[in-house]
Amino acid sequence: MGESNREDLFSILVSICSAFISLVYFGTALWDIITRDEGLNDLEWLVYLVRGVIWMSVSVSLLVQTSKSIKIVISVWWKSFSLLVSAINIKLLFQTHNLPFFDLIQWPVNIMLLVFGFRNSISSSDTKCSEDHQVLYEPLFASKAKKAQVGIGRASFLSKLTFSWINPLFSLGHSKLLTLEDIPSLVDEDKASLAYERFAQAWESLVIGNSLSNSKNLVLRALAKVYFKENVLIDYSNHSEENRYEGLTILGCLVICKVVESLSQRRRFFSSRRSGMRMRSALMAAVYRKQLYFLDAYRLGEFPWWLHSAWSLVLQLFMSIGILFNVVRLGALPGLVPLLICGVLNVPFANSWEEKFKNMIETRRENEFKWLAKEQISKAYGTVLFWISPTIISSVIFLGCAYLGSAALNASTIFTVLATLRSMGEPITMIPGALSVMMQVKVSTERINAFLLGDELNSEEPLISMQSSDKSVVIQAGNFSWDTELTVATLRDVNLEMKKGQKIAVCGPVGAGKSSILH
Repeated sequence: MGESNREDLFSILVSICSAFISLVYFGTALWDIITRDEGLNDLEWLVYLVRGVIWMSVSVSLLVQTSKSIKIVISVWWKSFSLLVSAINIKLLFQTHNLPFFDLIQWPVNIMLLVFGFRNSISSSDTKCSEDHQVLYEPLFASKAKKAQVGIGRASFLSKLTFSWINPLFSLGHSKLLTLEDIPSLVDEDKASLAYERFAQAWESLVIGNSLSNSKNLVLRALAKVYFKENVLIDYSNHSEENRYEGLTILGCLVICKVVESLSQRRRFFSSRRSGMRMRSALMAAVYRKQLYFLDAYRLGEFPWWLHSAWSLVLQLFMSIGILFNVVRLGALPGLVPLLICGVLNVPFANSWEEKFKNMIETRRENEFKWLAKEQISKAYGTVLFWISPTIISSVIFLGCAYLGSAALNASTIFTVLATLRSMGEPITMIPGALSVMMQVKVSTERINAFLLGDELNSEEPLISMQSSDKSVVIQAGNFSWDTELTVATLRDVNLEMKKGQKIAVCGPVGAGKSSILH
């Protein structure tokens, strides 16, 4: 155990040194590009950039090693890379009796990398020998192997960013059918017990510190107290003279931006869902103690994702509209009209027609096939309209731009407009759903807030032992009412017996007293 910890520390040290060398090369390349006056025809900056990428790859490979075959390939790469660099440095020392500064600072790291490569090869061979030994010699008594601790709790920052911590589970699932023992357990911060404990502490502090007159939105305030603190253009194509290196630089910047966007979006999605899972667990545990239905707590689990979507989609929409007006000016106005119409159509399609269709089908059974056919045709029209709306909107914008003469229809304008319209599609589609979820969350929080502020069960009542009886619940002449202030109970003189292991269903029409007897 101690030797493996030393190996981990050594690999982290070499990885940090490699990352530092990579950053030095990146900074040198950037400085060379900024201070160069005669353009980017000299490829010296590109050499620094490639060296930075190589050293960054070395740094990442020291931290991410998934399988034995990859370990062997990486070890061979480390040793050959270090030996070649050392040979070149020795040759330069014998010929010129001098070494460049960059080569001098990276030579010790190369030697450390060579040592770690040999140590990695030795550990891989030892692992293989131990596996062969286990194959040849099996214990007489089958013992359960210790489950590997794989999960987000022990993952590094890079592993969390790229979600590579789940790759061992995928590899295991590819090799065999997964069982419950193969699934890694939840980390402590994701368990319902810890989530409820934190929520209960925040809830009690708010209830004690606020009077009954100031008891609104206590659920949201408790959740915010626990969880919300952790959630804290192309003109190259129009140039008369082509510059290949400038184009490659612009393309590289675009690729880097898209990679950062993809990683940040995946991280936002995962973090929002994970925070929602904790909120849902805390509320379900709190509500379970009062025997309320879990639907409202489940809605709260979706709340963080839709909350962030509500403001980010609106911001994305307004920024896209601003870019459109900046590029084509008044020519964007004709395109905004069908865009808004398509956005408004999402609301009645999603919410308003369902009940109408339901009533028509129930009252006119003889025309069911005709109405179903019309419904499917309407869905087909809506689907076709949804997918061709970007083409229609872009065509209208280009026609308005050509008619008004507000901007030149060159490659730069067309590319920018098409990219901006694509980024506007998601907000237009998602904003109605986000608003609907926000309203549902408001209703759910009000219901949970009122329920949790209700009377608690008296835990000091004497308990009657039922071990000698075959009955779990016995009610004799019971009176039940949902509203405690009513003088006359909703249900009176109720006699009920429930035997152990018996399944009970409480059924009846609206107003029959189901909630009263459960309450």
